[in-house]
Amino acid sequence: MTMSLAPRFVLIFGSATMLCLISNVKAEAASFEFSTQNPTSSSSLPVTVGGTTFTLSNPQWTPSANVINGIRQNSMGVCAWAKIGDTNGRCNVNPMDIGTNYAGAELTGLTGNVNQSSWLKSFTIGQFEEASSISNAILSFKLGGTIIESLNISGTGLYTLTSPILLAAGQNLEIITAGSSSDTTNGSAIRISTFDIDAAVPGPLPLLGAGAAFGWSRKIRRQIKRSAS
Repeated sequence: MTMSLAPRFVLIFGSATMLCLISNVKAEAASFEFSTQNPTSSSSLPVTVGGTTFTLSNPQWTPSANVINGIRQNSMGVCAWAKIGDTNGRCNVNPMDIGTNYAGAELTGLTGNVNQSSWLKSFTIGQFEEASSISNAILSFKLGGTIIESLNISGTGLYTLTSPILLAAGQNLEIITAGSSSDTTNGSAIRISTFDIDAAVPGPLPLLGAGAAFGWSRKIRRQIKRSAS
């Protein structure tokens, strides 16, 4: 979507005259689904809804280590953290941390970006297992290295941000998971199944109320009549 940054003014004469400024004030809500029946592992994963593309990527991904570092997706969503007890099957984990218990560590290096200005407002956790073994699970969002918001993750379901995060087109949003698991045999996993994003679209902002605008247009008409006479 191509949008001009220059404001446009629209004047309509009549009983409900209103002066409007065309601006990016409306939003089109969309839920971006990251679950699939065919498990995959890749460096990045784009999902497009209504012309907006939200892409998840992992800067640590390499072809030789895609099992550990790739964007791993299944029917419950994208893996934000997995501890399986050995290196096989772990996802989005810094290779330097393999062999530790991950307590208090930043466990992921996911990055998300959009192709047009959008608001991230919520997400859904599709998997949180084994729940009894996971402690201090936190999902944080960073822009430019600064944490914008951190949420405690206690189970599956919808999590709404305190304030929607505005993402400019192409801007990288870091998605970081931290926590620990006491299950060193069967392991634990946290997966994100959806991101809910509102794409900004042009919409009218009223600058004058209908009554004020009508009075203003009536004044203009009187001036036109005087000029004509």
